[in-house]
Amino acid sequence: VRTTPEPEVRVSSSLLAVGLTGTMLFLAIAVVGVTASLFLRRHFLGMGASGGRLESRDIPMQRLESLGVAVEEFGFYAASMLRDSELGVHQQFEEMREECAALEHYKFTCDAAVEDCNRAKNRYTDILPYDHTRVTLESDYEGPGLAPDDYINANYIRGLDRQREFIASQGPLPGTLDDHWRMIYQHKVTLIITLTQCLEGEKKKCERFWPVTVGQSEYYDDIKVVLDSESSLGTYTVRKMLVTCSADR
Repeated sequence: VRTTPEPEVRVSSSLLAVGLTGTMLFLAIAVVGVTASLFLRRHFLGMGASGGRLESRDIPMQRLESLGVAVEEFGFYAASMLRDSELGVHQQFEEMREECAALEHYKFTCDAAVEDCNRAKNRYTDILPYDHTRVTLESDYEGPGLAPDDYINANYIRGLDRQREFIASQGPLPGTLDDHWRMIYQHKVTLIITLTQCLEGEKKKCERFWPVTVGQSEYYDDIKVVLDSESSLGTYTVRKMLVTCSADR
């Protein structure tokens, strides 16, 4: 998810959303619903499909000196990472776990994520947003004795130009679809890339957060989403949505 900059904080702060995808402005959101995962699948690259996932204990660890890859070399790099049942991907992921564990002495907290009122908003109990980089939703529900309704499982990511250039979010749950779109609308998100299918195998990874048919509209609280167009490009689908909010009328 890429945010739109503003002069002061260099990020649109009216608030963002992870849900992929009244009416002050028509906000057109181009949604790329990737039907393949973040790394290209074996069948797309013509790799052998030996099948099966490796457990962490089965993966020989080696220090990867650099993660920088030139654009013209990325195709070869991706193919090499996916060889031998995606061994390179698993190795890199395990190295990331080690790097994160080494940062524990910095004591980055996830207090907001584990509050009683927010626990059900997390898809996984071990993937939580840090307090100092989490995306907060604008809320009208703050008050004495009432917890602020500003939580969503999403973090800002630094880009080349700005500290808050991107947002990484979990796939929305049935109970967080409204928050997902609230985040998208408030932060003026114009491009959403979904790096998972809604259902992988028999496991739900992401709740669908867009209308099924072109021209159809769906409501997420006070936000109306219309599917303007849809193009299937083999390994992924591009959807364009028109988004309005009745609270801005």
